Amino acid sequence: MKTINLLKLKHYAMACAVFVLCSCKESNEKSESVLVLGQVKDVGITSAVETNTSTHKETGFEDGNLSPFTVCTTQNPNYGQAFTKDGVKCMKFYWTQTGFDGTRMDKGAEACSDLNFYKEGWYGFHFYLSSPGFPTNKETAIAQIFAENGCSSWAAMLIVRNNALYLQRRSACVNPTEVLIASDIQRNAWKPVIIHFKASKTGTGLLQVWYAGAGKSSPTYSATNINFAWGVWNGDSLDSSVADNMIKLKFGMYCYDNANYTTNETRVVYFDNVGQLVGNPTNAWETVNPNQ
Repeated sequence: MKTINLLKLKHYAMACAVFVLCSCKESNEKSESVLVLGQVKDVGITSAVETNTSTHKETGFEDGNLSPFTVCTTQNPNYGQAFTKDGVKCMKFYWTQTGFDGTRMDKGAEACSDLNFYKEGWYGFHFYLSSPGFPTNKETAIAQIFAENGCSSWAAMLIVRNNALYLQRRSACVNPTEVLIASDIQRNAWKPVIIHFKASKTGTGLLQVWYAGAGKSSPTYSATNINFAWGVWNGDSLDSSVADNMIKLKFGMYCYDNANYTTNETRVVYFDNVGQLVGNPTNAWETVNPNQ
């Protein structure tokens, strides 16, 4: 677990609090509980210490390399690389329309780890949208919880649409449930995100998101008693004995809005303090919290 050193603050930002409470029901699922909150204050943090184990990957990119993460689903001229943004060691993702040839590999620039998830996990990071640098009239996924089996697609995505942040989730390759996380993303600022997920086909899954410094007991979004993800099941967990039957995590840019591309356009996003954790161990929230 990382500790805060007030003499080595890496990011700082401010936002206001807005509260919305709602409930909804999805077809073929139990009645679910959903909580949506707005932005709250971010706090100063230090850089994440690199961790590379069989259940935990994390880095603040302080040594100038990407380990324990690697670039994936990315093709030249798009790229992801270690970078220094205004004195902050981080990872930069770059995408341009000029390289698009109609294939999936040319729709973005992303990074992955070798962690495999079969039931539950945690995910944390900072992201930074610059102005200018990232458009306000496009649609881009910046993080994915990706189900490898079946249709091999995303089970959840964080999406920047225009200048708002949305979460989409689903339990099959069908139209998703979507919720607004933030109506107006602060530009030129590091914004923290924490995600907790649990796969289920029996209505006992969950998906929670903490945004912009939301407290542990006050997630920005919380959906419980849901079906989430898909694949070959062993009980209510994905079967680890089946090839390519896991959940993987991606971050960066998936620019899937190719019908809205502009000739010669570019998009850039930055990430820092990225952490991925298998299971739900004690202090999981603190472990992946990019603000700690």
